[in-house]
Amino acid sequence: MTTTQAISFSFQETHNVRIQIIDRELWFCLRDVCDVLSIVNSRRVTAEILDLKGVRKTDTLTKGGNQQLVYVNEPNLYRVIFP
Repeated sequence: MTTTQAISFSFQETHNVRIQIIDRELWFCLRDVCDVLSIVNSRRVTAEILDLKGVRKTDTLTKGGNQQLVYVNEPNLYRVIFP
């Protein structure tokens, strides 16, 4: 099990979105993306909108310690933004 530190960038100066580079591609923290878009239930998004081939749970170092967060690839990012 590998734990990585996510890179974070600010969106609209009030939201941070963590990203991971996986196989030379950007993956976006689903929880953060949902927060930016005011989507309350990220599990519903995963079940109803996303292509599961582009979803990964990744051990991520957070302020609270290691947590397993869900990251989505770029095509899934667009599925969340434009359902």
